[in-house]
Amino acid sequence: MTRFEALSLVARTLAAQQPDAALADTWRRHADEWPLVLEMATGHRVAGALFTALESLDLDAELAEPLGDTLRVLRDWARERNAGIAQQWLGIAAALNRASATPVALKGSGMLLTQLYPDAGDRLIGDIDILLPRAQQEAAMQELLREGYAVQNPDLLHEDGAPRGDIHYPPLAHPEHALILELHWRVMPPEFDDVLPPDKIMKRIAPISLDGGARAAVLGDGDALLYNILHAEERHHLVALQNTELFRLLDTLRLARGMNADELRETLGRLEHSRHARALEHHARMAAALFGTEGLPPPLQRPVPPRALRRIQNAVNGTRGARLESAARGITVALGNNGHDILRQWQSPSRRRALLAKLLRPGSYLRRARGIARELAVRLRRP
Repeated sequence: MTRFEALSLVARTLAAQQPDAALADTWRRHADEWPLVLEMATGHRVAGALFTALESLDLDAELAEPLGDTLRVLRDWARERNAGIAQQWLGIAAALNRASATPVALKGSGMLLTQLYPDAGDRLIGDIDILLPRAQQEAAMQELLREGYAVQNPDLLHEDGAPRGDIHYPPLAHPEHALILELHWRVMPPEFDDVLPPDKIMKRIAPISLDGGARAAVLGDGDALLYNILHAEERHHLVALQNTELFRLLDTLRLARGMNADELRETLGRLEHSRHARALEHHARMAAALFGTEGLPPPLQRPVPPRALRRIQNAVNGTRGARLESAARGITVALGNNGHDILRQWQSPSRRRALLAKLLRPGSYLRRARGIARELAVRLRRP
């Protein structure tokens, strides 16, 4: 079993909605290869969701004992961790409500609060992301500071306390809570406003009630889906590496299944007819390659040409993808954060012209171009 086959087995199990004899047979035939399956499940942060899916499909009995036990323990641990995160969220919401603000839960937090997944241990959360209108940010920040939160990177603030970034404040941490908090006034950089305009997003939020009467909200279904796709593709910007994580593809699948076909088609059309259509194409191809086209709602289905499938397989199996990863690291090492910016901006046609102008500016990146080219040549020639 290759790494791609193991990852595909995990993905198809997560996508299955009813018992499947062929899927059960695959689990039986590869029972002894459980370490590779576990590596794929944990590396892509879907171990808890995988065990829940196996239970629902009556396939947990087909697992090698070490795999079943480990997946169960990981899900139980995630349940406990998410229960603590939910309590942290209650405190945050209550504090922001005192500032006359209703926090909008983004990404994993929104999925936890709306129970998008069937089990509380299915979705791991790395941090807490909250959206508020820019006009409410200062009062909200002061209330959070009174609650005991502290700015992690004060150098990212101006002298007057205003943030230097264009999306959110620097991360906030609390000594009694596990996760950091990021207070957003927009969900994506300004170049994505044609798809996710901040003013319209706030008009489409869905209010939710929390324990104790605290008020919160989540993004509307369509906005949540587009945000998940764009965030996954923007965050994992090296499209050539095919490195979109499985848990983000699973988020897309679950969000899409919660929408009717017409609503889903209209939502995806907003992205298809924008300058960011490439993000949807890549995301949908990755989903089809791993989940199988039949596991996706029809509006999300995309064919995966043989050549594209081979690139994805090679990337997951660590052949071509490993060489490209080394080359990418070489650029980042050579230029630091500038290298990261180059790689990210080159994926966006809207940024590419500005990037080229910056590269051609005297005294800019070109002074190190010979070293970068040499590094790339050496790394790409390696077997």
